[in-house]
Amino acid sequence: MVAWLKSLNIVPIAYSPCGRVGAEYFATEESTKHPYVIELAEKYKKTPVQILLAWGLCREYCVIPKASSNGH
Repeated sequence: MVAWLKSLNIVPIAYSPCGRVGAEYFATEESTKHPYVIELAEKYKKTPVQILLAWGLCREYCVIPKASSNGH
């Protein structure tokens, strides 16, 4: 699917690349607390959020994370 979109010059957008924290309908755990994400963060000495954002950027997605405050 992504290759097809790219062939049409359409860039996939990740609106919630770090998961939907606190959403009632979101049944799984927060992405930043997933054991594999934490393992990669420790291995590369980065934060879990940096790992998740890099994953999307390396795949040439437009990554739009939510900011928790105006300062961010």
